Amino acid sequence: MNINAEILNENGKGYLIIKDVKSSEIKDIQIGSPLAKRNAKNSLEITFKDKSTTESVTDSIKLKPESIKFVSNDINGYKIELPASVNNTLYRESNRFNSSFSVSVREFEIETGQIVGETYNLFAPVTKSLELMIEPPSLEKENIGALNNSTLSNTALNGAECTVQESVIKDGPINYQNTANSKKKSILPLILIILLILLALGVLGYFLFNYLNSKDATAGDMSKQALEQVDDSNKADENKDDDTDTQALDDASKANENTAVSAQSSSTVNGCSISNPNDADLIKACIQASVSSDEIIELSNKAFANNRCNLGKRLFSSIGRKDGDVAFAYAKYFDKNSSVSSQCEQKNEKMAIYWYEKAYSLNESDEAQEALSKLKGE
Repeated sequence: MNINAEILNENGKGYLIIKDVKSSEIKDIQIGSPLAKRNAKNSLEITFKDKSTTESVTDSIKLKPESIKFVSNDINGYKIELPASVNNTLYRESNRFNSSFSVSVREFEIETGQIVGETYNLFAPVTKSLELMIEPPSLEKENIGALNNSTLSNTALNGAECTVQESVIKDGPINYQNTANSKKKSILPLILIILLILLALGVLGYFLFNYLNSKDATAGDMSKQALEQVDDSNKADENKDDDTDTQALDDASKANENTAVSAQSSSTVNGCSISNPNDADLIKACIQASVSSDEIIELSNKAFANNRCNLGKRLFSSIGRKDGDVAFAYAKYFDKNSSVSSQCEQKNEKMAIYWYEKAYSLNESDEAQEALSKLKGE
């Protein structure tokens, strides 16, 4: 008995394929027939993990029966449509786990949620690259085992926000009038709380906006504003000597300029250097020091060479989004046609195209366009 699994993309959706499943050999994986109808009694629970450490990559997902199909052709097993949230998690983690995962598969009873049968741990590589999917805005019920014993009611709030309430139907007649009154009473405090939160956020946003504007207005040239205030004060005093005031203002201006230059130089030497062990402080120091593109590229290359992969990636990606030279240098690490390589990044055609296009959009670089054309085979 040899069960195989793979993860693939088909028409923009992610699927888990479990091959070579024979009902006569694996009696525990019996989903019920037909799966898409409400009379299905069982379904599957899946959990994706790191194939080396068994660390969970996704939460355990109890699948809806209609998302599982049995295909008897070359697959001879189950074709499972993955929820958008699971597909997107696997897409984001593919580089980290080299597009190889393991998947734990268990059967459970829909009515009780109880796990039945064995747990099957299968190796599941990504054979066709996944794509990001738009996740639905509505909340998905994770445990479908309680669907047969619950009702869902959606109440619109301000035409946009919805809350999903679950009430378990117990034995005996239901008083719908009392239920409606109870819902109205329970939802009023929720509306009041939401309104208070929105009001608080509005007030906070107003003060924050004013604070940032005032800060930006004064941060442009603090030295000049201070000198203007001194000058206004001196003009108000008729007993001050004009020549003495002018000399004092000039001295203050020179002192402020020297202080600014000294601070910038100190930040560059002490902070923006590969010797700085703190990634966040290093990046902040480099941005404040306004270092050149060549210096950023050199620093990022050193970070990769010294196995400080996270630092190199953050420098390349954060500054490369606004600097064409940095974006072009980063693209080479992904370009299969480039000799530039590092254990911090794997060759990836999509990533190379993205950063070459970013470099061309910022600089209209002929080198970026030529590398892009070569990569696409144009």
